[in-house]
Amino acid sequence: MLNRWIGITTLGAMAFANTALFFHDLFPMWLAGEAPRSAAVHLPPGEGVRTQAGIFDSRGLRIGTTWTDTRATETRIRIFARTNLRPVRIQGHVTPQVIIRTNMLLDRQGVLDEIDMSVEGLGTTVRMKGERFSTSDFACQWQIGDQTGSFALPASATRSLGDALRPFDTLPDLFVGRVWRMELVNPLAHVTSRLSGQRFATESVLVRVTAEEEISHGGEKVPVYRVEANGLRVWVGLDGRVLRQEIDLPLFGLLTIIDEPFSSRAWYSGGTDLESE
Repeated sequence: MLNRWIGITTLGAMAFANTALFFHDLFPMWLAGEAPRSAAVHLPPGEGVRTQAGIFDSRGLRIGTTWTDTRATETRIRIFARTNLRPVRIQGHVTPQVIIRTNMLLDRQGVLDEIDMSVEGLGTTVRMKGERFSTSDFACQWQIGDQTGSFALPASATRSLGDALRPFDTLPDLFVGRVWRMELVNPLAHVTSRLSGQRFATESVLVRVTAEEEISHGGEKVPVYRVEANGLRVWVGLDGRVLRQEIDLPLFGLLTIIDEPFSSRAWYSGGTDLESE
């Protein structure tokens, strides 16, 4: 009789675990919907917005700054992003000072038409270019030194394409339970390629809005949505502004990206006036 009850209990525990796994990992994949559109789609033609965020390591030390400059026309939205990274010691090696530039061209519905990403400071060419050439395909080409390659993404995946150093800039129209997929590009893979052997690629991740909560930001308590994906945690203001992002990256560990007031001086100096922070 005891063995029988042990067997029943074990089977029940297994069924419970499998059910929990289904609802946590598989069920959301089936419910994944359209990604939130960039707030830039609401910009009137001729208008623009600039944002800035600091990048901090696990000790809270600033290791870089990232900016975006978004401009709208009658038919297109152009987003230019620049990230300046200071030298960082990783496993006994010191990375060079790096500048990552990304140009993206979207249509007025927020769908990506073109992307051009480059990494400067490595002493070799590191670049990725992509273009939507049909309603179903987005073609990408990459170059690292004298190596080249290509890959294709479904056009639907490019509705949410993020940089691992700042996956999101704005996330409007959120609600708890919203789920979507995004493609994540990690330009740091090339900064550490000699250490990790990684090559150019994108990673498809499932993104979920998991809770409403409060965080401290700018010296105030702010209501936010908590957004999570594999190795990624994001806190978004109710107005869609992304306030804080935490990213676990290979070799670099935990990086925190914190929204801060845009500084024209920092933009034009490459962040050199932020060295003491």
